[in-house]
Amino acid sequence: MGMSGFLLYLAQKNIPMGTAYAVWTGVGIVGTFLVGVLLYADHSSFVHYVGIMLIVSGITCLNVRKGCDIKVYVFIQTEVTPNPHAIKFFPNLSVSPEQPFHFNNAEEAKSCSSDFITITKEEQGDWLTLKPEILMTIMDYFTAGFPVFYYQQGKSSASDSEELSEIEQQIIEIIDSRVRPSVAMDGGDIIYRGFEKGIVKLELRGACLGCPSSTITLKNGIESMLKHFIPEVEAVEAIE
Repeated sequence: MGMSGFLLYLAQKNIPMGTAYAVWTGVGIVGTFLVGVLLYADHSSFVHYVGIMLIVSGITCLNVRKGCDIKVYVFIQTEVTPNPHAIKFFPNLSVSPEQPFHFNNAEEAKSCSSDFITITKEEQGDWLTLKPEILMTIMDYFTAGFPVFYYQQGKSSASDSEELSEIEQQIIEIIDSRVRPSVAMDGGDIIYRGFEKGIVKLELRGACLGCPSSTITLKNGIESMLKHFIPEVEAVEAIE
């Protein structure tokens, strides 16, 4: 097990990263000391060896302390979603504070919200194998201090260039204020894509995509709510 694997294990045990680095350094120093005991029989050689070891250890501790000052401490929690093929990963850092991002192809099957990342696996995938790899990838990336996204501010429900009717503005307001926050709690998102002949078209994203209960949520929840507040709405349809 390498250093990153050791740190990941301690993080999963709720041990702070600063303590984890100190433990890793301490294990290395003790191990080096024991090697010296075994290799050097005469007293003078051993004393010389210990002196060199202490100098190296001091430099190492300073580097570790310096590294702890500049490194990002990352602790990741996970949460299941109604979709058995999707899991939410919560780093203790901001993910996408400006707006959610979604990637629905096989290589990038993830959805990023303000404080969590939803990963969706293929049906034949095994979480027992995938979850540790995902945790390691997220931890290494955040620990390195890289930004998650480079992007410009933009709307998530409709394009700026579109001329929206009063009814469409009401639909978007209800979706953004009443629907999306609750859906986001389950690791998903719902985006407004149009209104035509009484039909509201919505795009399901994140954990909502492929979720067994998404149809019930769409019809019994969202459709009923929109019909109640906006009489012009006749039905809601999901589009890809």
